[in-house]
Order: sequence, then structure tokens, then C-alpha cells
Amino acid sequence: QEEWLQPAWRHYQDMAQEHHDDRELLELLSRTVYVQHDQRCYRMIVQHGSTTALASTISPFVWLDSLVFLWQNLRMIRMIAQCYGLKPSWSASLFLAKEVMLGLFMAGTADLLADKVAEAVGGHAASIMLAQVGKGAANGLFTARVGLAAINRCRTLPFHPAGEPRAIQSRPCILL
Repeated sequence: QEEWLQPAWRHYQDMAQEHHDDRELLELLSRTVYVQHDQRCYRMIVQHGSTTALASTISPFVWLDSLVFLWQNLRMIRMIAQCYGLKPSWSASLFLAKEVMLGLFMAGTADLLADKVAEAVGGHAASIMLAQVGKGAANGLFTARVGLAAINRCRTLPFHPAGEPRAIQSRPCILL
């Protein structure tokens, strides 16, 4: 076991009682141990989303945006799977690759829109900068979406009610 997880396991063992049925034990495991995995993965999502957003904002080339997006997302998926102690199955990898490809398409679309916005307002420096920032924010949020999909695919226990992370929770962290 990972050292960072030891206190959560001890807490789970202290809380688990003989009178708990299987459903209650799984819910307790989700609330005590798996929540530690979830928080760690959530921090990874914010980190990779922020990096993608920043790189997309300062990148002048579509191909570079796409390359950074692809690299950050594939790396994040692998790290999330490792955090849960897994290698994504073939079907899960295919699903997640589909999410990454959708994100790549959206990154290209965001770049095209950024160019069109700058062109439409006369190419002023402020409009170009605003379009780039918007493109970076969109790419960062798409990265968060891919990360949440990876958590949902890699987590072996269902989330307890109100415990499932949502993309809206990552917005303020990624956009700062």
C-alpha cells in the first residue's frame, strides 16, 4: 500500500464493524479510502487542465496546441489509472481515446474560432489576446472532462451520493 493511503486504511478498519453488511462496507470503503484516491486524481486533473490551458493560451500554432493537449491528456489518463492501481482495460482505453479525440477536435475548433474572432474585430492585440485566452480556457476544461471520464472508468467502486466529482467543480481551479 502507498504510504499516503495508510491513514485512510486505518480509519476504514477502525470504522468497519461486524454488523455492517457488504453494501455498508463498500460505502464506507468509498467514503474513507477511495475518497483519498479521488482527491489525488482531482488534483491531477486540475494540474493537467491548467497546464493545457496555459500552453494553449501562449501557443501560436494549432499543431502545437493539439500536441500539448494530446500529451497532457494521455499522461493524465495513465496517472489516474495508476493512482487507482489499474491499467485501463482495452475497452476503457478506447472510450478514453474517444474522449481525447473529441477534445482534439474541440481544441482545433477553438483555435479556428479564436482566429475568426481576431479577424472579425480587426486583429487588434486585445481581441487576439482575448481569443487566445478563451481557446486556452476551453482546452483546459476539455482536459478536465477527459480526466473525470478517466476517474469514472478507473474507479472500481461507485461513488457515494453527492461524492462524484463534476466538471463544474474544476472550472475555478483551472481558469485561475
